Amino acid sequence: MTKMEKIELLKSGNFTIAYHDSDYCCLYKGKLDYDELPEDGEVAEFDGTTDGYISEAVEYLVKALGGKVISI
Repeated sequence: MTKMEKIELLKSGNFTIAYHDSDYCCLYKGKLDYDELPEDGEVAEFDGTTDGYISEAVEYLVKALGGKVISI
């Protein structure tokens, strides 16, 4: 999934972000409870940081909401 596709899914509001441990989190289509998450149903994995210290998931959420990301 491309960066823009992730942002469009986040804009839709029909998603779940699940943190599986402190190293990464996954993006799923639909609003799911943790025990309903399909093992192979993730749309994308957020596994790192972007420029600076902000996590990739936070950056995409801010952009989906129309905000500006600044991280040094």
